[in-house]
Amino acid sequence: MHILSLPEYIFFLDFIKDIDKNLNYDMSFYIKKLDTYKILNDIRYTIGLSQSERQTSSNNQNNTDILDKSTKEAKELRRKIQIENQEIFNLNIIITFYSENLDTLYKVVSRYKAKLYSKNFISEITNFRHLEYYLFNLPLNNNNEYSIFLTGNALSNLFPYISNNFIDINGVLIGYTKEDNKICMLDIFSKKYENSNMCIFGSSGSGKSYFIKLNIIRNYFKNLRQIVLDIEKEYLYLCKELDGQIIGNGNYFNILQITLQDINNLENDENYLSKKINEIVKFLIEICLIESKYEKYLRRKLQDVYFSFGITGDINTIFKKEENNKIYLDNVIMSSKEFPTLNDLVNKIDDSELKTSIKSKMNNDIKFFANKTNILLDSNLYVIDTNYFNNNSKVISYILDNILNRYLNTNNTIIYIDEVWKYAQNKELLLSISNMYKTIRKRNASIVTITQDINDFFTYSDGIYAKSILNNSAFKLIFKTTYKDIENLDKFMDLKDCNLDILQKGEAILVISNNKAPIVIRANEYERMLLNENDNSAQ
Repeated sequence: MHILSLPEYIFFLDFIKDIDKNLNYDMSFYIKKLDTYKILNDIRYTIGLSQSERQTSSNNQNNTDILDKSTKEAKELRRKIQIENQEIFNLNIIITFYSENLDTLYKVVSRYKAKLYSKNFISEITNFRHLEYYLFNLPLNNNNEYSIFLTGNALSNLFPYISNNFIDINGVLIGYTKEDNKICMLDIFSKKYENSNMCIFGSSGSGKSYFIKLNIIRNYFKNLRQIVLDIEKEYLYLCKELDGQIIGNGNYFNILQITLQDINNLENDENYLSKKINEIVKFLIEICLIESKYEKYLRRKLQDVYFSFGITGDINTIFKKEENNKIYLDNVIMSSKEFPTLNDLVNKIDDSELKTSIKSKMNNDIKFFANKTNILLDSNLYVIDTNYFNNNSKVISYILDNILNRYLNTNNTIIYIDEVWKYAQNKELLLSISNMYKTIRKRNASIVTITQDINDFFTYSDGIYAKSILNNSAFKLIFKTTYKDIENLDKFMDLKDCNLDILQKGEAILVISNNKAPIVIRANEYERMLLNENDNSAQ
């Protein structure tokens, strides 16, 4: 069998794992380094020829698409050679199966060809007429034909050894392989993965939280933005150690404050103050359950409040001024202390019923939004104390949106949802979390869900939400868990060969697509110091 074409991304010849263990086969690789200068000249010629043919060809859409694709691929290859200093190689892969029965041999080869095709590998079955393939299999290295072009980086991923660890050059340390103590590093935002989401399962005391804390520390020093939904106050200490921001517990975000990001998100000739007022009114109606009949009234009162603080429809009124010559400074907005708050709005309201309703919410569900902002709005670590908000799904969703929407397309963000099974008791919040998966990739973000009660999670609402979260997570990490939980997980993942029942504390199975690796979680001395724990905490 001859491999003619490979998919764009492949990791250490993982297609070998599709070959049955009891089959006898050989695999031959023939690699030849090409002249980079000659390749560049050929690429220039190809691009010029494609552009010329596009101008002279008929208006056939198929022809145009083919020429455009050819030009794009040639330019991409040129970029890799000139900018990334990649070398170019030619490769032939020949797989030879052996069997004493011809019918059995044909079935084996045909079945394997179909498996390869399902993974975007194009191959052909050779026969006695293919003399060059016969010569390839002789120990003479007599080969002159090559079929696949590869860059040096792509070729290194194809080196014919199977490894049980995962190494991404720009990744974060996940753990160490259990068998040979090699490091496993993942770049979950790499485009070679289907998505950036991760599910973590394991019983109480198995090492899940220890791993999450280590992951937070490592991603923090990689300057990734992280948001933790903390239902058990387990991450507040670490947040303080890393100078992160705690959402709740006496901290506030002023809903009436106008930020630079609010200005940057304006579209066309949109009025910044009208947009802000509309957002606040929507917040009060949806989250505070204010009747819609008050909509126009609230909009008018909010305008009066802003005007009383010298903030008008003129955008210059929210920027600081130099005291001597009154020159406006670019992109320097008034401080958080200079904006009105919900208290100022309440004081303007003369409808007693409406005033009482908003005041009641300010003392309970929306107290986080009722005072002047005292948290940093550009931190790389936020921990949301969900109990502080009584697990109110609308409030928590609003907080996530307010933090996330400030940095759309600017920085990779990881959202941790600890003990997600507890949110199953709140269908609205669970639905909100499930819906996040639909847009999370577009927002340059990742969701990491952690749960110990797998049985409850997979049986709630017939497991609809659990299945959705699992299917939309490219990475799974399974710690020591109960036999019943293993049965539940095995319905959705093939875990028969993983030996989950012998895992110890601090050990886990890392699952990515069909690849599985037993790993051990360990911290270095500095990480243990930050966690105020000894090295045996996850062992």
